[in-house]
Amino acid sequence: MNSTTIRVAILREKPRKRDNYSESYRKKLAAMDQAEELIRSQFKVVRPNKADYLLVLGGDGAMTRMAKRYYNLGVPMFGINFGSRGFLLNEQVVLGNLAEAIVTAEWIDFPLLEAEVHLQNGTIKKVLAFNDVFTNAANKKNFQSAKHRLFINGHNVLGRTSSGREIFYSGDGLIVCTAGGSTAYNKAAGGPIMNHKDESLGLTPVCPNWPTENFKPQMIPGDCEITIEMIEDDKRQHVVCADSHTFTRVNKVVIRKTGKIARLGFRRDDTYMRKTLVLRFPWLDGQDINDIKM
Repeated sequence: MNSTTIRVAILREKPRKRDNYSESYRKKLAAMDQAEELIRSQFKVVRPNKADYLLVLGGDGAMTRMAKRYYNLGVPMFGINFGSRGFLLNEQVVLGNLAEAIVTAEWIDFPLLEAEVHLQNGTIKKVLAFNDVFTNAANKKNFQSAKHRLFINGHNVLGRTSSGREIFYSGDGLIVCTAGGSTAYNKAAGGPIMNHKDESLGLTPVCPNWPTENFKPQMIPGDCEITIEMIEDDKRQHVVCADSHTFTRVNKVVIRKTGKIARLGFRRDDTYMRKTLVLRFPWLDGQDINDIKM
């Protein structure tokens, strides 16, 4: 296969002062340097807007950042893992025959979320999220829980008690995620791992204090608009996070799907479906499960 006919752009982090980082991270940077040299010797390397494929070197964090930065180009992205978990990327073994791995890859479209963050000073910030948008309480000194109203399509879904008292969410926070993001913080908090073909959103309470009896991790229709209002923020000091974007002094955050997608590739012998199946059923690891349909 003639890889020189494939135009690629290499996306990676290149910190200038490497001595400021840990020895383990410097080793990862050196490994990425070697991989980049190999890629440049085999492919025609161009700017992202001229590429047939975007090659991302790094970890899951790098992949989500690059996906949000370059999704508008409509160029498929193929990641090579130099991080820890690397769930959204491929193992470095693909460097042995990268051209074949790319052209035979399974390609998955991941939708992006938009977080419309309404700040207390009247400013509205709009940011994209690949994995999730979640809330938390920053006042750890007094161990305050997050406290929210929760609306879906404008309806207060927590409602009121039989005596008419309004029900608020109280706990560590709430997570709203896409199917692609369901394997991240959502999974760690006990939320469901969702099929990448599912259009739903995940809604997961983190360590809820109240109400606890019926408010469990759940899937909701993907065309819903979710609004989370911060209550008693001066006391609880809420934080809203959209992937790596963090906001404080927030009145509310409105979360919705955007219609924007990032297309990611996975090598055919370790597909995205396989990865999610092994997360659900760890005993399947090492078995030939790529043909299982769920």
